[in-house]
Amino acid sequence: MRKRKLIFYDEDRDYAARFADFGNHREGALFEILPFTEKEELERFLEEQQADLALVPPEILSGRLEQQAEKILLLTEEREYSGGTHPGIYKYQSCGRILREAERLFGGTAETAEGTKLRAKGFGVYSPVGRCYKTTFSLILGQLLAEKGAALYLNLEEYSGFPALFGKVYEEDLSDVLYYRRVGRESGGLAGRMEFLGKLAYLPPVSCPADIRGSSTKEILQLIREVGAGDSYRSLVIDFGAALADPVPALELCHRIYMPVCEDRTSQAKADAFEAYARQIGKEDLLERVRRITLPYYPWLAGGCGDYRGLRWSAFGKYVKNLLDEEEKGWRSKDNYRKL
Repeated sequence: MRKRKLIFYDEDRDYAARFADFGNHREGALFEILPFTEKEELERFLEEQQADLALVPPEILSGRLEQQAEKILLLTEEREYSGGTHPGIYKYQSCGRILREAERLFGGTAETAEGTKLRAKGFGVYSPVGRCYKTTFSLILGQLLAEKGAALYLNLEEYSGFPALFGKVYEEDLSDVLYYRRVGRESGGLAGRMEFLGKLAYLPPVSCPADIRGSSTKEILQLIREVGAGDSYRSLVIDFGAALADPVPALELCHRIYMPVCEDRTSQAKADAFEAYARQIGKEDLLERVRRITLPYYPWLAGGCGDYRGLRWSAFGKYVKNLLDEEEKGWRSKDNYRKL
């Protein structure tokens, strides 16, 4: 899909450069951002070229700009702008929020314009904290969802430990899927590689850590879309690891994101840091789908959980079921996070 041209004007050269750099490297960006810091330079550009959107302060408006730009969004110093014939947006806020408003004028981001929303309901399980029972939670969640309809578990960790946990030797796994995609070979699809934990389908995780560590954001997004865009699964549980360079684009595909954390100060600080980062890049809407949870401790987990199929009926499983039931009854958080 062709990127639309966005003219961005600000006399502060550093700010204009940072804004353009942020926007042009944004995953799924709808716009190619062209920064300008001098009015004469902008006028010369407009003599020969047109733009899809001009993001400029009101004092830069001119007849040529209105003629050459399909749409204009004014950067104002007023939080509530009501003057003129063009919409305005408050300048002193995150670049991400400004760009989202610009994208709304054109009906969404490049990704949504290409129809990449998942048919399966995506449940992401992500945490910046280690040793918080994230995978145990994910597997129980997947089994519970599989009782209501076809569900798939996708593990994106470097070291899943699945061969030892399930006592299996997998002939093919996610490493093979990623390899065949990179060399442009057909690999027979994903259905033939699926394993099952009770009713829950799962794709065996990578056997080589470098395969997930070296995967680009685009490759991971394509994988998630492939398994979640069809009619095969009603639910998709994605167990995120720490290997992804930037998990945010993949998290944005999820309907709900569970973030297991521990109660200690360090764990809470790490979770707070993720929240701060999301706000910094203008992803406040993502935080509205995140539910921070502190999972209960059960002594038997410390010594190994044994048969994972039995987890569904354990006290831990009952806890996850109650959480899921609460969600289905229409749970809504007044804050971005809620600690259980």
